[in-house]
Amino acid sequence: MKRRRNNNKRTCEFWTMQGYPTLTEKEMDSLYQLLAHDEPEMMRQGWDMAWQLGVDALSMKDCYVDIIPTKPQHYHTAYAKIFWAYMVEYYPEYVNDHVIMLDLSEIALARIPDSIGEIIGLRELWVYDNFLTEIPDSIGELVKLKSIKAQRNQITELPDSIGDCVKLTELQLGYNQITELPDSICELKELKDLNLRNNPISKLPDCIANLKKLSYLDLRFTKISRAEEDKIRELLPKTRIQF
Repeated sequence: MKRRRNNNKRTCEFWTMQGYPTLTEKEMDSLYQLLAHDEPEMMRQGWDMAWQLGVDALSMKDCYVDIIPTKPQHYHTAYAKIFWAYMVEYYPEYVNDHVIMLDLSEIALARIPDSIGEIIGLRELWVYDNFLTEIPDSIGELVKLKSIKAQRNQITELPDSIGDCVKLTELQLGYNQITELPDSICELKELKDLNLRNNPISKLPDCIANLKKLSYLDLRFTKISRAEEDKIRELLPKTRIQF
């Protein structure tokens, strides 16, 4: 059974997998009313209720989550991540002074909301194992950010604004679809760990030599040629590089 409601902000859907669990009409209506509510607190109550009822999958259309298959012991964690994704999009003013680490991994996230740039105190952003195709320009507003874990997505390029994240020390981008890096990557003078494993990238910008603190670079399963390998080794003589 499925319930759906349209409103000005989003369309939310949810369902149970065939044969499990069995919900009454009243439970379905109550759960729907909470999950489709505009108030974050009501939505949180809806996720708690879904967890207690044993709902197998949740779809938040236009809320950046398509489907979340989970095991029962993971229900609450998944719903909590969706709650934070919702808060970042619609109520960033309630988040920006309090959150220094944001984990939105493994929830089928389709995109990072532009309002992520308002979470100005953020130091760690985990968005790995999703369906992202890009990182928003607003990422450059996160001047305190030290770590981005965005591996195993479908990201094709980085915004030029990535160079404004001057405190970044870790950038995990393995298993994406990145073909080249912007020159602004060379502004990340604090960067120590750069993972580009399993991307169709064929070269790095020459200015990569500016990354004097880069201690590890993963370029395994890329399209880097032997000649390019030799060039990168010359540019980064003190960096441990894996090809």
